[in-house]
Amino acid sequence: MTPADARRPVAERPASAGPVAESSRRRDLDIAAFAQRHVGQRVAVLGSELERSRGVRDEEAVHDLRVASRRLLSTIDCFRSALWSRDLKALRKRCKSILRAGRNVRDLDVALLLAAEAGLRPDCGLCRGLRLRRSEAETGLVALLARGRFRGFDRKWSRRLAASPLPRPLSSKSCSVLKRPGWIVGASCGENAERVLPLMAAAFFAEGRETCAGERSAPRLHRLRLSGKRLRYCLELFLPLYGSPLAVRLRRLKRVQRSLGAV
Repeated sequence: MTPADARRPVAERPASAGPVAESSRRRDLDIAAFAQRHVGQRVAVLGSELERSRGVRDEEAVHDLRVASRRLLSTIDCFRSALWSRDLKALRKRCKSILRAGRNVRDLDVALLLAAEAGLRPDCGLCRGLRLRRSEAETGLVALLARGRFRGFDRKWSRRLAASPLPRPLSSKSCSVLKRPGWIVGASCGENAERVLPLMAAAFFAEGRETCAGERSAPRLHRLRLSGKRLRYCLELFLPLYGSPLAVRLRRLKRVQRSLGAV
């Protein structure tokens, strides 16, 4: 490998080895096909978590369910300008409903954890009240997941998305109004990544600077943390193209999120 090759992203280096050859193939993939593939993969993960949550609804299971929902939602939103249809709009609504129901349970799990860290006894009035509310919130989540629309989620949505025709991309004007990255359908994944990913990262850091320079209230810090999650979930999809340099940056981004979560 020449010094010039060493300075280039993994996906741009000569495809002589197996993993690098695979990276090159992904780089040349049309952005719409790339988006379809990753939406399908995250549908499968969410389907698995839904099945798991029906049998086990402890703190970890609820957290993993919400993470899977948010990852799929972030993928749909990330590629909205390259891949949009009525089916994806309906799928997005399903993700939002899971997140809302799961948040009610998750917030109470966090409250109980903080109460324990503060040294409160499990049988104190506050903890008993939190557990009661948690049970009620869990009942709401169970009722939601028992609906027919969430049964066979993976199988149902995989078939539905596969049968859905490739939608017409949104116009550049629509992308601007929606504040979505403007992927160019017909251009390769690599070409799109080089153009769009730096803009997404720049937008996040601009939001961070604005938040830190202004009123650093809890709601604004929370919004910044969610923006970091959305960026990280999108960048993760491009790990096969950029390899370890991107992995290092993702770990740093995750540390930023943890710091914001600890505030």
